[in-house]
Parts: sequence; C-alpha cells; structure tokens
Amino acid sequence: MRHKQLSSLKTLIAGGEGRLADIAREAARRTGLTRRITPRLPADLQPHVQHVSVSAAGQATVTVDSAAWATRLRYEQQQLLDALAAEGLPATRIAIKVLPRK
Repeated sequence: MRHKQLSSLKTLIAGGEGRLADIAREAARRTGLTRRITPRLPADLQPHVQHVSVSAAGQATVTVDSAAWATRLRYEQQQLLDALAAEGLPATRIAIKVLPRK
C-alpha cells in the first residue's frame, strides 16, 4: 500500500498546480483589479469599495460597505465603466452589492 505524501497548505497554494492554486490565482487577479479600479473612482468613495470583478459575460460586480455608498456608486456608473474599459474589461452592466464591514 502506498501512502500519499502530505503537503503543507502553503505548498499547495504556491505549487501552481491543482484546484487550490487556481483559486489562489483567481483571488489574486480579483484583488489586483480592485486595486487598479478603485483609485479611478471619487476619493470619498474609494475606502468603501471592497471588491470589483467582471464576469466573462460583461457584468461588473462591485461590493461596497453600505447602502448609502451603493447609492453614491450608482451616480458614478459611467466613470466605473470607463475605468474598466481602460483596463481592457468592457463591462456592459453593473451590479452593486452591499456587504457591511464587521
């Protein structure tokens, strides 16, 4: 009977192979997108943007920390679409979600 060698979580993520490494790469890609898009928004809105992603179907999803900032972001939709297009991600619609900070 052969036993599989156990690997550390760090090795599994950094190893570049398998589903866990794929998830880690996708998380890093999304974090990078959020960091590139957020500075293109108005300064008062920037600290409230938690996450930005764009699906293959062209839907941008932006998560903010309160309903008030979601409303404010709705007024900046064209600026957000322009920022995404400048990054090579031409979104056609935007979904704004609220996830309160703890």
